[in-house]
Amino acid sequence: ITSSYLVKEDVESPILGFTIYGPSGKNILEGNTLREKQKIKNLVTGQRVEISWKVPNIFTSGTYEISIAACNQNATEFYDWFNEAASFIIAKEGNTAGIVDPPLIIEGYRESNP
Repeated sequence: ITSSYLVKEDVESPILGFTIYGPSGKNILEGNTLREKQKIKNLVTGQRVEISWKVPNIFTSGTYEISIAACNQNATEFYDWFNEAASFIIAKEGNTAGIVDPPLIIEGYRESNP
């Protein structure tokens, strides 16, 4: 996920983040710079910033919406929140009733004779 921001007025060390909503519209995953302990420097009017996130494909098949946001360090004042900024489609073989579908590894299996 890559998002870019154009700073319209000086802001002190904002939190930048995203939310992914699943096919049912429910919040599946959130990420932000505060949670990841990545402090953003103070930004000045006219500055452009870009942030990229690497998200593992743990999703089941379906269409997902991404929202992006920027807020102050207390998460009490949102500078911008862009719902449905982008979307993506996942098409995997096989079905699961789970909300997520991460790759799984069987670490052990044992049989015994009667």
